[in-house]
Amino acid sequence: MPVHQGAVSRSHSGISKGTNYESGSIVPSGGIGASYAKLGKRAEALQTVNSMEELGNKVYVSPVYVGIIYDSLGEPDTEFQYYAKSCDDRSEYLLWLTLDPIFDHVRGDPRFSDLVKKVGVAK
Repeated sequence: MPVHQGAVSRSHSGISKGTNYESGSIVPSGGIGASYAKLGKRAEALQTVNSMEELGNKVYVSPVYVGIIYDSLGEPDTEFQYYAKSCDDRSEYLLWLTLDPIFDHVRGDPRFSDLVKKVGVAK
C-alpha cells in the first residue's frame, strides 16, 4: 500500500475515491483507514474500522485489513489480535506475510515470528 511508502495525502485521496463499502471491497477500506491514521485523523480511522466491522455482519471481512489500520494507529497489541483472528479465519492475505513490505517494520516482533510459523509461510 502506498500509505506506508510516505505519500500519505496522495494515497488517501486516491484510495478514498475508490472506497465503496456497498461494493464489498475491503482492500480500499483498509487503505483509507490506514491513511486516516497516518494523517492523524484517529476518529476517522476508527470510524473506518467500525464500518468494516458492520460490513462484516453481511459479508466476510478479513481481520488483517483492520489490523493494518491499528498498525497505522500505533497500536501493535490490537494489530496482532486482528492478525491472529485472520490466521484463525485462514485469511489468504496472510500468505504474503513474508513478502509484503507492509509488514517490514513488525518482522522483529516475536509475535510476527509466531504468526509466520502458525500460517506456515516461514522461509
